[in-house]
Amino acid sequence: MKIIGFCIFYAASTVLCRAWQPPHNVRLSRNEAVLRWDTHASHTHTATYTVQYRIGEDGLWTNMSGCVNTLEKQCDFSVMATGLYGATLRVRAEQDNITSPWEPCYQKVKCVHTRSCAPKVDVNASPGYLSVQMDFNRSDHSLQNEYGGHLSYTLLYGREGEEMKVFCVGCGPAVRVEPLPVGERVCVQVQYRLYSKRHGTASDPECRLIPQSERGRELSMVAMLAAVFSVLVGLSVGCYCFISRYHTHIKDFMRPVTLPEHFTEFFPGPFVQQTPANPSPEWQSHDVISGMEEKLGEEEEDGDRTNGSGLDWSHRTNGSGLDWCQTLVDEEERREGEEE
Repeated sequence: MKIIGFCIFYAASTVLCRAWQPPHNVRLSRNEAVLRWDTHASHTHTATYTVQYRIGEDGLWTNMSGCVNTLEKQCDFSVMATGLYGATLRVRAEQDNITSPWEPCYQKVKCVHTRSCAPKVDVNASPGYLSVQMDFNRSDHSLQNEYGGHLSYTLLYGREGEEMKVFCVGCGPAVRVEPLPVGERVCVQVQYRLYSKRHGTASDPECRLIPQSERGRELSMVAMLAAVFSVLVGLSVGCYCFISRYHTHIKDFMRPVTLPEHFTEFFPGPFVQQTPANPSPEWQSHDVISGMEEKLGEEEEDGDRTNGSGLDWSHRTNGSGLDWCQTLVDEEERREGEEE
């Protein structure tokens, strides 16, 4: 009995496996975002199909929107094509709660299928220009293989943060963008052009700082040194002119300050005020005038208007104050001359 049961089970399993083979010849269309497959002879008109995709080798398998339990023998994923570049697809059949194994598509989704990919570029900065080169080692070759000489490029450029402008249309794989301002960051983008129309999306902006040439750096250094030297010379001349013009006022400010006597009461010990050892002639004249004023004040109290030199000072109250001061200065200078 066991042998008979095993034979029945083996025969049934063989029939079922043969009856529910997965779809075959799973393939991507040449230049469309469409997955196609051929049905197995055992599939009836009620069989349905489900398509899944996976991005990356370690990605999770996910049902393709619009292609779950469909009666169609193809799956149009153009709506999702932008995000499926490089994805792997697979399909299986289902009928009466019986499912077939998954059958993978051995082609990955490429530029020719998505119509949304961008070229890879290498950008190098030099004084006054940028060199833009298509990187075929990193780029998808499916467009070149499919369209050959009908494929070209559109290159856009602009300062970082500003709107891009078209530099060339129908460019080749190597472009030199010039002239460019030195010392600024300039960005470029490249987009495929197929049959004189833009194809896919533009590449991410690649920005570079435009460097100065060796001669430009030397001239900048010379200009900076000249500016610093000019500032130093200007400050020196200005200081010299200021001191030459206001040196007498500076001396006045340097004269020691004499504090009133009532200020010294707040000091804990004896306070001696310093006076210049060799006062200037101007200071001497001020001291002479102050001393004579005190002396004349005393003489007025005594009623004597004539000083020791025989001069009559009665005109002090009636004459000009300036003449009186000048007379005092002249008299003092005469005395000093006689003593010498």
